[in-house]
Amino acid sequence: MAGLASTRFASRDNAGRIRVLVLITALILVLGGLFSGVYRFGQNLNTEYRVTSETGAFIAATLDHELDLRRQYLETLADEAGDLLSGRYTLNLDITRYLQPRSDRQGYELAELPGFGVNDQGLLTGHGAIPVPGSPEAHEMSMAIGLTPMFRALKRRDIHLPWVYYRSERGFVYFYPPPDMQSGTQRFYKAEDLAAVTYANAGPAANPSHTTVWSAVYDDVAGKGKVVTVSKPLYDHDRFMGVLSLDVRLQTLVETLKVRHIGNATENLVNRDTGMNLLRPGEPALPARILEARRGVPVGDGDVRYLVYPLKSANWSLVVEANHHAMLWQAFRATLLLVGATVAALGCVVLLVLLAGAMRNMQNMSIRDALTGLFNRRHFDDIAQREVAHSRRNGQWLGLAILDIDHFKKYNDFYGHQGGDETLRQVASALQNAVRRATDGVFRVGGEEFAVLVQLNDPAHLATLMNSLCDAVRALHIAHEKSSWQEVTISLGATLIGPDHSLDLDAAYREADAALYEAKTTGRNRYMLSAAAAHFRPAAEGASDE
Repeated sequence: MAGLASTRFASRDNAGRIRVLVLITALILVLGGLFSGVYRFGQNLNTEYRVTSETGAFIAATLDHELDLRRQYLETLADEAGDLLSGRYTLNLDITRYLQPRSDRQGYELAELPGFGVNDQGLLTGHGAIPVPGSPEAHEMSMAIGLTPMFRALKRRDIHLPWVYYRSERGFVYFYPPPDMQSGTQRFYKAEDLAAVTYANAGPAANPSHTTVWSAVYDDVAGKGKVVTVSKPLYDHDRFMGVLSLDVRLQTLVETLKVRHIGNATENLVNRDTGMNLLRPGEPALPARILEARRGVPVGDGDVRYLVYPLKSANWSLVVEANHHAMLWQAFRATLLLVGATVAALGCVVLLVLLAGAMRNMQNMSIRDALTGLFNRRHFDDIAQREVAHSRRNGQWLGLAILDIDHFKKYNDFYGHQGGDETLRQVASALQNAVRRATDGVFRVGGEEFAVLVQLNDPAHLATLMNSLCDAVRALHIAHEKSSWQEVTISLGATLIGPDHSLDLDAAYREADAALYEAKTTGRNRYMLSAAAAHFRPAAEGASDE
């Protein structure tokens, strides 16, 4: 049975199944591509925000490092100043001898000290009378001058540092390097300096914990543009002495923010207490719900998402303002590659299936008779050879029948070729319906000649099957005026191939053809079996006829 099952004898057309399979495959691929695209789009969007978050964290760490350096500068200066005030070491110099009165300023300034070059000394100015030698004021001024080497080292290390300075509660200020004003005059101490926000916020009233304080952004009076000031209060034991400060140009912070580019986003510095943007003071303050969001987690709605990074060194937060619409577009563009690949794969699969279908159709056309749809002589020769060989190897019985339509030439002459073609189609259909098993095959091997190849479990069944074929055609009742039967009939000749009658295909075909000749010469409309096949005919049966 396995041999004939592989020979494509089944008459049922598989084209419908193939079309359904193609449709299901395409649908699965489309849905798979859709779900995969949606999933990948979400992943790509998360990746965009993850990269933005990681970059923001890096910038925040870099900015924190830069700010912390300034804080450490001041901490080191404050420690050094404490040592000078405590008398652990002192300048061997009476500073008051070099103070010069400035009546036009109602104060004084420090002249060039011995041993100091032009660029080695800062500018010290004060208000009121010149302090007397040995006074606390003179001692404090010596402390300030004693910090000059460290001021100078800081300036060399940080070229972006405008200056470092100390403002005293006793009414003087020391700048390094000397700040030249845009007007060409020097920056001279004024009583209002002690009321400045950068000083007052570091003082004991506003800063009882004595911590380092950062100011808001402001315009520098000496023409350095927008700056922020970091200040450290200086105490001698519990007595407030003054404030050490250094200025940082806003441009320096902006350049730090640009240490790594963040696509589709803007970096901002925001005061955590007020929500004001230090870089763009005119913008509305950010609400607390945004500033209190988890570090690096996008918050907000609409076209903007905010990623917030609180800084450790100042009461500021780095706020990355991401363009959500641009992020969506970027994620979509990245997803297009996957979607395109999926569509291409879908197209390739569909094309392959269509190509396979086309090849199958071409193959089917090469083995089918165009008029009747039966297998043709070419396919018969191929299949019959294999089935005969299989029968010989496995001891399987095969039945081979050759038949043709009685007086078909007369039928064509009388009814015309169109009538003849229609009769051939009806006879072919009747024969196929008579042998319904997938292991049985009907072939058109000539004009009106057909072949039937069947597997038999019992060789005695061959006669019964042949009789069924004759009856199937008779049941059509196709009129045939030139036949003695007055309707279309067939004549058959059949033989057996099997364990007791091993033949090759040519020999079997000759035996069946001889039996067909005998059926024709004995009156037609009947079947005849070869001598080998007749041996297995049931005793009650003879040659079939009407």
